[in-house]
Amino acid sequence: MVSDVHFNIHTLPDIEMYGGDTLPWEVTLIRDDGSKFSVDTASECICKLSFTPLKATSGLGNNSVAVPPIFEKIGEAKPTLDGSSVVVFAFSESDTKGLRGKFLYQIEVRHDDDLRLCQGSVYIKQNINR
Repeated sequence: MVSDVHFNIHTLPDIEMYGGDTLPWEVTLIRDDGSKFSVDTASECICKLSFTPLKATSGLGNNSVAVPPIFEKIGEAKPTLDGSSVVVFAFSESDTKGLRGKFLYQIEVRHDDDLRLCQGSVYIKQNINR
C-alpha cells in the first residue's frame, strides 16, 4: 500500500488499496501550461471521483451501454504550503469495505464550462474483516 497518495491529475496512476481503507487521496490540479491551481481557483471547481467495474457493459455491439458508477465522491480543495492547492477525496470505511477487484476510476474536474476528465485503474484488495 502506498503511504502518500498524491499525484498530478494528468497522470493518473494504477492504485492498489484495501477495501475499507480511509487514507485520503490528494490530487494536484495542473493547468495545460504546467502551473498549479491556486486555492481560490480550485475551490471554484467541482471535482468528482467515480468508480466503475472494469469492462462492464450491458447490451451487445453498438447497443452496449456502460454500467453507471458504483461509487462517487466529491473532493474538497485545500491549500498547500507553496500557495497552490490539492483536492482531497476523503474515504469512510463503508465507501470501499464491501468492494474487491479491479475498477476503473475517473476524476472529473469542472470549472464553469470547462470539463477535464482523467482515468486510471484501482485494484481493491478484499477486506477479510467485512
